[in-house]
Amino acid sequence: MSSPYHIRGILHKRMSRKHERLLLFLVILIICFIVATEVSVTLRREFDARDIFVSKASDAANAASQAVNMAETKVRGAASLVSDAQETISDSVVSLKQTRTKLEVVSETSAKASANVSRVQAKLSNAKSQVFDAPETEAKEEAKKQLEETSSAAEDVMKHTSASSDAISNSAWSIYSASSYIEDAQKESDWLIISNVNIHSTLSKAQDSAKRSKQQADIAAEARTSEQAERAFGAATEYSQTAQDDARKIGILVDELIVSSDKSTELANSSTALLDSANHQFSVVKYSSEQALKAVKDTNTAYRATLDAVEAAEKEAEEKAKAEAEAKAKAEAEAKAKAAAEAEAAKRAQSISGSGVLTRSGGVNYYNGHRETWYSERTLPGGGLHIPGRYTDSSGLVRDGDGYLCLASVDYPKGTIIETSLGVGKVYDSGCPSGTIDIYTNW
Repeated sequence: MSSPYHIRGILHKRMSRKHERLLLFLVILIICFIVATEVSVTLRREFDARDIFVSKASDAANAASQAVNMAETKVRGAASLVSDAQETISDSVVSLKQTRTKLEVVSETSAKASANVSRVQAKLSNAKSQVFDAPETEAKEEAKKQLEETSSAAEDVMKHTSASSDAISNSAWSIYSASSYIEDAQKESDWLIISNVNIHSTLSKAQDSAKRSKQQADIAAEARTSEQAERAFGAATEYSQTAQDDARKIGILVDELIVSSDKSTELANSSTALLDSANHQFSVVKYSSEQALKAVKDTNTAYRATLDAVEAAEKEAEEKAKAEAEAKAKAEAEAKAKAAAEAEAAKRAQSISGSGVLTRSGGVNYYNGHRETWYSERTLPGGGLHIPGRYTDSSGLVRDGDGYLCLASVDYPKGTIIETSLGVGKVYDSGCPSGTIDIYTNW
């Protein structure tokens, strides 16, 4: 039998083991809590670092996008300026061509006026000689008056011709200067085209870099670790920097483009002003030339005034003789044509009413009011004519089963019986001229 002390010892020992297990459980629980807390803190730091890289990558992509958008806006504005400049230059080139053409026209007009002046003076001198040597008449006094007025007009012609020549010289100088300006403007325009190509090429690179930066930002957003996000952030930043550098380069190129565009426009406008001045000079040339030509016309009118009567009489006699000759010739031609027609009609009437026989060598015969010809089955087999009992006789004539000659005619329906110089025939075919009977043979 155990003593009370022994029992108490056993109970104490059992309680101590229970406490030990409980204490061990508490220690393990505390360790797990510490480890979980540490893991949570580590994960939180990892997520925070990842989010920072994601945010920075997004910022880099946005910066690239904004830079490219600004560059695109500048390029659009520059494109409009380039288009306007090229249009202005094109208009100037067209205007230059038109002005050169006008210069050629007015120069030719002025030259004609100048050339006519010497002719007018020669005519005027000749007319004066004839008028003053002529008997005194009313017509002579009128001619004197006209010659005096024309002489005064001729002096004006010289004055206008001189003014016209000066205006042409000024116009030519303006056109030459305008041409030089336009040539310089076209050189600037050529540079604009090349620069515009470079700008668009650089813009395309910037857009590609911005696109790649955005792609890397999206990769960073989908990254599972901060290390992956950091790598994507680095790539996004690199692409973003490239895009921004290209955008800044575009800005510089666009500024240079604007300066060149303004310069080309200014040159084109200067050429336009010179061409306007040339066109104004053309007005002077036109007016002076018109006045000179008017005086020439007046001189010619006065010169002709003393000669018109004689010339009119000579012309009237010439026209009368010509009319009589033409009438006589016409009558002779009509008589000759009538005689020829009557002879032809008689000959044809004699041929149509003839009684000859068609031969292979003759080829044509007129019989019973018809013109007879022949065609051969050697050339045209005539399988589609459907001639019943068809055969070829000893004379080489194609006949049907009833002995009728086989004929072609457009004047008679098929089956019509017609008498020919070779015998009675029946129409089976067509395709010959009207008035002709074509006999089918084996010739």
